[in-house]
Amino acid sequence: MNDQDLCNLWDKISVNRHLGCFAVSVELLDKMPDVLMRDVFSKVLIIRAEHLLDRNAIIYVAYSPEYFDLVPEGAMAPLYMLQIDQFGDLSMVKAE
Repeated sequence: MNDQDLCNLWDKISVNRHLGCFAVSVELLDKMPDVLMRDVFSKVLIIRAEHLLDRNAIIYVAYSPEYFDLVPEGAMAPLYMLQIDQFGDLSMVKAE
């Protein structure tokens, strides 16, 4: 990806603010890296990641038109929860 591609992507994110916040436990990262890559990380652009030692989890703020609703400018990204179905597939559900 060249500099122009990055600028175009950033312009798209700035206008189409499909942002969300979600957490992934370090244990889940260790046990299911392939599933996380296939079902989550391949479909989001990570904007920020922070390791919380007290929870042993990584909190992500990300962009994804597929997973996240539009967020008004100036508003915080809402929290989404990862859910695992009986087949081991992951999905994102907005926390209420």
